[in-house]
Amino acid sequence: TLNSSLIWYVNDNNTVRVAYTYDRGNHRQTGPANFLVDNNTSIANPFGQDDSVAIIGSDGKQIQRRNRQSYAELNQIAVTYGGYFFDDKMKVDIGLRVPDFKRDLNNYCYQSGSYAYCEPADPGTPAGGGLKPKNGVPSYQGPIHFKTDYMKYLPNLGVSFKIADHQTIYASYSEMISAPRTDSLYDTNVPDLHPETSQTTDLGYRYSSPLISASASLWKTEFQHRIETGWDEDLQLSIATDVGNARMTGANAEIGVRPFKGLSLYGSASYTKTEMLNNYYYSATGYDPTLGKQLGKVPRLMYAFDADYKTGDWQFGLNGKYTGLRYASLANGDFAPAYTLWNAMVKYSLGRVGPLKKSYLMLNVKNLFDVKYKSQIYSGNAFYDSGNYYYPGQSRSTMLTLDTQF
Repeated sequence: TLNSSLIWYVNDNNTVRVAYTYDRGNHRQTGPANFLVDNNTSIANPFGQDDSVAIIGSDGKQIQRRNRQSYAELNQIAVTYGGYFFDDKMKVDIGLRVPDFKRDLNNYCYQSGSYAYCEPADPGTPAGGGLKPKNGVPSYQGPIHFKTDYMKYLPNLGVSFKIADHQTIYASYSEMISAPRTDSLYDTNVPDLHPETSQTTDLGYRYSSPLISASASLWKTEFQHRIETGWDEDLQLSIATDVGNARMTGANAEIGVRPFKGLSLYGSASYTKTEMLNNYYYSATGYDPTLGKQLGKVPRLMYAFDADYKTGDWQFGLNGKYTGLRYASLANGDFAPAYTLWNAMVKYSLGRVGPLKKSYLMLNVKNLFDVKYKSQIYSGNAFYDSGNYYYPGQSRSTMLTLDTQF
């Protein structure tokens, strides 16, 4: 990785910056297959390091879940201008970023959707299905090498104006690009998958004083080529799918108060509305009814609260967060319910203890009320409510920490 920049201070009110970033990554992915038990008598090596339990294919080599070599390269140039006007009451930032993402991808396996079979010959139709032909055409892809290149000009503009002491209004516009994940590019027949792009507009107000800091904002983001894992009717597989355009709009607010020495209070709230802007057509007449549906995994409401009090060598903290209902997919049927989590902290400074300095003891309790909730959501198909998985959230956990410096 290389990061570099050149800054020209034209005068006290104007600055120009030119930056260049280079990044290259080598990603090797393998997944050796092994038997669970050794001779039906005992658990095999849990790390698959025992050759005696390896599953060998027809080529005499160990079968693998995946076998890939990926090279990712980024070349990016950015130019920004910052200026102050009207006695420094107005600040203007204008920029242009040009990222160029290159991918050099090698898949050494036969693959159907996200399922790889590392055999040197055509696997045909294995027992149990997976690589079945459709209409006489194999619904799988053999070993392949291909390259992709994603480049886009991304402008951004920000303006802020100080309307009074402690008070500022601001507006901004920015564009983004999100290149497809490496795993998505390896899915069958999608090396030409479009990158996801977006445009965000933001309008807000800030207040800042020694006693109170607060802000409120309205924003909107337009997405093109939204990428989800969806069912392909032709291949009869779940693969990375361009589901079209989407929109997100929302409002955020936060406030921090320091009523007296040692005590600080903070609260925030956000509202997010998501909407698909089209149906997804998988044929001339066949489609999934996604128009108007909410995006999966995005809560509409979120609240947070934090209180911190310090007196002498003691510090006490309490924070809570509410996360609203989240749909699992674009079908908007299956969902993870809303939940609220509280955490508590007590910290005591030990000061200097012999050769140790700045030592302290800290007691943390996560999920104070032992709430049962669904944390992460995995959706195998963006269009239906079947095949969704939920990961249980962390139960109440208590940790005592001793921290010190020598």
